Amino acid sequence: MERTVVITGGGRGIGRATAELAAERGFSVLILDLARKAAADTEAALRGQGGRAGGVGGAVPDRRRVWA
Repeated sequence: MERTVVITGGGRGIGRATAELAAERGFSVLILDLARKAAADTEAALRGQGGRAGGVGGAVPDRRRVWA
């Protein structure tokens, strides 16, 4: 069974560390961060280590501010 986790604030700091740990443990990871580039950088790092990841920029409470 594939397991997926969504990490808000996953572009840097504690969020990024959590995303890395989840990927190491076999989860597919969706990174959401206000800074689109930070989300993309984390996505690239996880994929570079063989993980399954996607990065999205935006704000959780306002779906109009979410972009892929």
